[in-house]
Amino acid sequence: MSPIKWKQEMNTGVREINAQHKELIALCNEVLAAQRRGADKQVVADLLGRLIAYTRYHCAVEQEMGGPGNGGAELPEKVARLCAGNGRGPASISAEALQEMQDLFLQHVLTWEPVA
Repeated sequence: MSPIKWKQEMNTGVREINAQHKELIALCNEVLAAQRRGADKQVVADLLGRLIAYTRYHCAVEQEMGGPGNGGAELPEKVARLCAGNGRGPASISAEALQEMQDLFLQHVLTWEPVA
């Protein structure tokens, strides 16, 4: 599994949303890096908590802006389930769950559209 890299096709045309999408990607990449280097469980737990909280914040901002029209309202709960339901406790996440989370974020970012 590779870190997610920002690409031009991820640009939504909305500066605030782009910045938030970049932050989501950065947090996801931080979790991946922490897992790879065998970081302390508390470090991983803190990163997962930050990722869940920021995903909730981001999706609330999108809702206030009239979007997204791509199922983003469910994103925070999907991320929380992946972090909590990994069967390894709250301080770690399986490689499979992390890959699914990366896929969710990529789908969210690449298909973002404001609701008209």
